[in-house]
Amino acid sequence: MRIVTIYSASLLLNIFGGRVADLHSVLTEERLPPGWQSRVRAPMGLTLAASNGTAIKIELGISKAAVNGPKSTN
Repeated sequence: MRIVTIYSASLLLNIFGGRVADLHSVLTEERLPPGWQSRVRAPMGLTLAASNGTAIKIELGISKAAVNGPKSTN
């Protein structure tokens, strides 16, 4: 499940270029904003190598504490 989430996040980051307004429309209203264009401008489009590179950056940015939750003090 975690791997799928990371790849989904990397695809959204690559395609929408981190633009929150565009992501909000897609994720909450399930529609593309008027006049929307992909932020991918590479000659070959979005390749698996580019997507994997972003997924690795996301994976390395996740700390173990964030994944496992806060430690109990009991």
